[in-house]
Amino acid sequence: MQKQGVLHQVKLNNNYIQTGTVYTFNYYVGSLREKLINSFSIHNYSPQIQNTLNALLLGQRQDLDSETNSAYRDAGVLHILAISGLHFALLFYVLIYLLKPLNRLKQKGKLIRLVAVLSLLWGFAFVTGLSASVVRSVVMFSFICFGQYINRDTNIYNSLFVSMLLLLVAEPDFLFDAGFQLSYLAVFAIVWFQPFYSKLKASKYRAVNYFSDTTLVSIAAQVGVLPLSLYYFNRFPLLFLVANSIVIPLSSIVLLLGLFVLALNFIWTDAALLFGKLLGFLVQVMNNFIAWIASFESFVIKDIPFTLLLTISLYIVIILSALWIYKKNYIRTISVLISVVLFQCIYIYSSWQAKNSNELVVFHKYKSSIITIKDHKKMTVMSTDSIAAQDYNVSSYSKANFNLVIKSAPLKNVVWYKNNKILIVDENIAFKERINPDILLLINSPKVNLERLIDELHPSKIIADGTNYQSSIRQWKATCLKTKIPFHATAEKGFYSIR
Repeated sequence: MQKQGVLHQVKLNNNYIQTGTVYTFNYYVGSLREKLINSFSIHNYSPQIQNTLNALLLGQRQDLDSETNSAYRDAGVLHILAISGLHFALLFYVLIYLLKPLNRLKQKGKLIRLVAVLSLLWGFAFVTGLSASVVRSVVMFSFICFGQYINRDTNIYNSLFVSMLLLLVAEPDFLFDAGFQLSYLAVFAIVWFQPFYSKLKASKYRAVNYFSDTTLVSIAAQVGVLPLSLYYFNRFPLLFLVANSIVIPLSSIVLLLGLFVLALNFIWTDAALLFGKLLGFLVQVMNNFIAWIASFESFVIKDIPFTLLLTISLYIVIILSALWIYKKNYIRTISVLISVVLFQCIYIYSSWQAKNSNELVVFHKYKSSIITIKDHKKMTVMSTDSIAAQDYNVSSYSKANFNLVIKSAPLKNVVWYKNNKILIVDENIAFKERINPDILLLINSPKVNLERLIDELHPSKIIADGTNYQSSIRQWKATCLKTKIPFHATAEKGFYSIR
């Protein structure tokens, strides 16, 4: 989050008053987007259909329900909901086709078409929010459009890398954006493997070849993003080919029809209602199909542990294998085999290292305190919450350590770990004897005089987890600074661990 420029988080209740509005460019773009979304209110779509359209047409996924989002993810078609190259490719070629008559005006007509296409593409990009994938796509198609204007076919690699360079110059933090990384890797893989799979024509019939091309493109894109997808999402949908072969052409129809209905909403209500029924039906069919594919849970491999080192080594395997496909010789064959053995060795070592290490972790959690003790392949979760073992942070930690066996235990006031005595102080703690803890853990904002407590217990370190008020943390931090005792607040420094 820091790499994305997000440094703080503010949570508001309903007890606030809006004092004014700053009328910036983003405000007017947001107002236009809301007006476009509200234009669909005449169709009385269900929330699921409306929110799917918002994501497909305008890149607004925040209101999409978790069930639909999970279905798209488990079916391997989550990329459909992100405005990306697919959307801009369709819009680009439709605009080029519709504005083709302007070529009759020769140079002036070509210039008018260039300005019109670029204006509409960038207008659509601004309305959808200028995400990394959107900017990447619109910049690349802008190069293609300009190349056509000057009668030069732009090299796709040049367009791809120049657009990447421009984006990173304008916004260097895009480099750490998962969408930016995945979108560029997918496009690069499609382009790189294109000479290979373009030769594989399945039939003399155009329809059959269309579906085979869609399948091959999906495979190429999936291969390109596979290591990074495993690293970020730790899952792999086995039915992604089946889903993509149906959903990609169907979503293309929905996108074009949706933009057509969106325009009709403002100029011809009766026609908009007529075509809107077809649009709603197609979106419902698409959602039902994706939900059906996602219902085969056994075909979704989940909780795959995958480290950064494994990601790099798997990319080495893919790159060397691709080079071997294009030119098979002894050196490349040996290189591929060595890379595969290297990947296997790294996986075995990572698994062994994760399952043979011990660690105590104090997690940062707002509503309840969570402490875990990892002992080789097992993990004990101690918390004030009875269902803490199902917490996202706990499951992610288990997954990163190659899926530990988890058991729950109540959180006591004293925890022993590797000769460290940890005293947990909450609002109900009462001291009956001198216990001299090594570490003092403050939870639930206890009303204690920390300076007096330090004089009495002599801890070597003090920790405050996420259940404490920020005002209390500031006071404790000042006290620790005064008494020269190390202080660790999980709200500022993240989790605390003892190895």
